[in-house]
Amino acid sequence: VTLLIMTLNERECLPHIIPLINEDLFKQIIVLDGGSKDGTIEWFQENGYFDLTKNRNNKKTYYITKPGFRHAYIDVRKYVTGDAVMYFTPDGNTPVNKIKNMIDEYRKGYDLVIGSRYLPESYSDDDDILTSFGNFVLRTTVNLLFSKKGFQKLTDPMIMFRIHKTSLPENLKIDKRKRNRFERLLNVDVDWIPL
Repeated sequence: VTLLIMTLNERECLPHIIPLINEDLFKQIIVLDGGSKDGTIEWFQENGYFDLTKNRNNKKTYYITKPGFRHAYIDVRKYVTGDAVMYFTPDGNTPVNKIKNMIDEYRKGYDLVIGSRYLPESYSDDDDILTSFGNFVLRTTVNLLFSKKGFQKLTDPMIMFRIHKTSLPENLKIDKRKRNRFERLLNVDVDWIPL
């Protein structure tokens, strides 16, 4: 498994979250930064994460890319050596103590496993009325669209905490930089999280 740590101005959280990650669970760790200005990059450098382009075989790595999850994944895909990719955001929204559970579920043969902040014994400290409503609308839409295709109902489609086969974005043809019709119509780049 390759762990992709997605960061954008996370310096305050890093010392409390990153040391809790069991690195032995991963073949490779890549930090994808969207242009942090708060010392996030420096923290990773000071704590043994190196420039990916110079240390391709190093377990702890660091990489800067243009903002946006879709662009970040496309940029870093050529460096990924794991058969599976796990996304992790060190903002306190992704529970470190559930990383092994997610990997164990994935190894049962699933193409994609998604964490949730809305299952029993889970929570989301940072939800407000807008994000809560947005998650409800997206969750309901996705579940309605895929309910008859053997798709397990989602409880949290907006969370970044997920693991999937490395080849999944290519297989679903969602690994392109080119804007789709919807994005061209709205003149916006939509960040993707594989559904």
